[in-house]
Amino acid sequence: MYSALIEIESCLAKVSYNFTTKDNFSHLKSIEETQLIYWSEIVQRLHVFGATTILRLKKWYDAIDCNYKGKNYYGFCSALRGLLEASSDSFYSISKIWKKDS
Repeated sequence: MYSALIEIESCLAKVSYNFTTKDNFSHLKSIEETQLIYWSEIVQRLHVFGATTILRLKKWYDAIDCNYKGKNYYGFCSALRGLLEASSDSFYSISKIWKKDS
């Protein structure tokens, strides 16, 4: 699993995001153009969210591994808690998108 995180991290350096300014967006003529830009930017924001989540979780995993190898019990526990909290923060933030109405 860790090798996948390293591979993802190396690919993220090549990604660039393009967001339209408010002035440029207000000058668009057709609804098709506005929808294209709107959904493109929504997907880009989700990608930013996913990328930062992966990078944050990798850093917490690195801290856990370092403290485990160094036999630092308190550091290990605090890094493990950080990983758990980062995971729950990410789940809470993205869950609004996936929530289904009953």
